[in-house]
Amino acid sequence: MIGCRKAESQIGYGIMDSMRKVKARNGALFTPRGMLIGTVILGLIVLGLTIVRPDNFSRASLPESLVKDAAFTPYFYKGNPPDGFMVDSRATSYNSGMLFIRLVKDQRSVVITQQMVPANLRDSKVQGTENIEGVQGSAALTFKEGRTTGTLITNDKTMIIVTSADDVESSSIKDFVRLLRPLR
Repeated sequence: MIGCRKAESQIGYGIMDSMRKVKARNGALFTPRGMLIGTVILGLIVLGLTIVRPDNFSRASLPESLVKDAAFTPYFYKGNPPDGFMVDSRATSYNSGMLFIRLVKDQRSVVITQQMVPANLRDSKVQGTENIEGVQGSAALTFKEGRTTGTLITNDKTMIIVTSADDVESSSIKDFVRLLRPLR
């Protein structure tokens, strides 16, 4: 029995000695110099993530999932949207069979809604105040209550409405409609 206790105490001493060494090593990290270095490293990581983080605005693309989910042929721009506008991905979605795209520039915005032409819509000729030429279907501008709205019904039966509550010129709305191209 005495031999066992001696062995237990030696094992216990060895464990305690190992714990003291670990504590001594870990304690060195909490010196003022160690804390300063850790804070600088953490600050650099946060700064790097802030600079490199993905932006909510994109010049020329829609999220691929929106294009795949649509039950109709979605339309967008082959290059950048007209007049330097950018896609606001926070306000761009596909919901209840409709694709909503918000484009922004400075304090102005343009909203593009797209959906399959409703089955009860028999006429594919869009009527409005001014026809838009050079589109893949039938399109027109309408001016009501100080707002310009562009409407396009494409040859492959996608209905697109382009509007802006802001001060966006009618010639720009016309470009937003005229430059739309099928994405698939």
